[in-house]
Amino acid sequence: MVADNKSEESLPPVILEAKRKLDLIASKPPKSVTKELLIDDNAVIIRVAVLRGVILTRTRELADVSIQSLENRHPTAAATLVRATVESIALLYDLKLSVGRVASEQSDETVSEMDRMVRTALWGRRYNVDIFKATNITTRLQRMAKEVPAIWSIYENLSEVAHPNADGLTGLYLTLNERSGDLEFRSDQQWRVLLTAAHNLSTTLDAVIIFDNELRSYVQAIDARNQN
Repeated sequence: MVADNKSEESLPPVILEAKRKLDLIASKPPKSVTKELLIDDNAVIIRVAVLRGVILTRTRELADVSIQSLENRHPTAAATLVRATVESIALLYDLKLSVGRVASEQSDETVSEMDRMVRTALWGRRYNVDIFKATNITTRLQRMAKEVPAIWSIYENLSEVAHPNADGLTGLYLTLNERSGDLEFRSDQQWRVLLTAAHNLSTTLDAVIIFDNELRSYVQAIDARNQN
C-alpha cells in the first residue's frame, strides 16, 4: 500500500489516527494463572484468554514504538516495527479462526484443533523444538490474506524496506545527483516510506480491532453454550 500524498502536513493526522486506534485495543495484560491451570487439559479456554492477552500486549508495544519511529522520521525502524505488528495480527487471525470453528460447531475435533493451535503459539519454536514446532509466519499471513487480500502486499513492501535489500539500502539512503553524477547520502524516498508505513500501521490496527471483536464474540458464545 503506497500513499501518493507526499505533503509533510499529511503524516501527523495519520499518526494521530493510529494512536486513536491503538487506544481502542484492549490494554489489560493477561491475568495471572497458575502453571498447573495453564497446562491443564480441561483449561482450554484459559489458554485462549492468555494467548489473546499476550498477542494484544505485544501488538500494543510494537505499534506504540512504530508510532515513535514515524514521529522521529526513522523509515527503516518504522517499516521493521510495522512489519512485526502485521506478524502479530496474523497470529491473532489464526486464533480467531480456531475459536470461531468451535463456536460454530463444538466437537472433540474442533476443540482439539483449537487447543493445539494455542499450545503451538504459546510454546512452539522454530529451533530446538521440544514438542511444538512453531508455525511459519508466511503460512499464517497467506491464510489471513484470503480474508484481507491487501495484507500480503503490505507485508511484502514493508519487508523490502526492513531487509537490507535495494529498497532498504540504496533506495533509502542514496540518491544519484543527475547533474554531477555523484551518489549522495540522502534520499527523496524516505518520506514516501514513512507515509506508507503510517498508513500500513493504521490499516493493521483496524484489523486488530475487527479480529479481536470477533474473537471475543466467539468466546462469549462458547461460554454461553457451556453454561446451559
